[in-house]
Amino acid sequence: MAESFDSLVSALAKLPGFGKKSAERIAFHLAVSRREDALALVSAINLALGKITKCPKCGGVSENGSVCGICADPSRSRSVCLVETPADMAAIEKTGVWRGSYHVLGGKLSPIKNITEADLNFAGLEKRVKAGEVSEIVLALSNDIEGEATCHY
Repeated sequence: MAESFDSLVSALAKLPGFGKKSAERIAFHLAVSRREDALALVSAINLALGKITKCPKCGGVSENGSVCGICADPSRSRSVCLVETPADMAAIEKTGVWRGSYHVLGGKLSPIKNITEADLNFAGLEKRVKAGEVSEIVLALSNDIEGEATCHY
């Protein structure tokens, strides 16, 4: 194959949930689809990467450094759901059941991967608790050894 095509496949394969076959399938689609469709995708990615930032309060996804819509919503309770990633936050939010706010740790403790409490967003959570913003914390972390260790911490 062409070097540029292989480079595209390699970049796509780095995305979560994409193996080499999925990456090749998408690369072929982009290569043979209308050029306008591929350029629209590139434009949307550039626009998103230029605007998307971490919410300064919860660590979720926001735009241009402002607080996210969930943190800005005054109708939300002061209960905080502690999650590993913004994707976990989005999954819980889609259920429509949780009416509190969130706090994204950015992962979980893992001595094997050399991830310590300093690598996670515990300081932000502590700041929110000390400021009186939190009435309770609900732990919604993975049910594995690392998730359990993080919950105990």
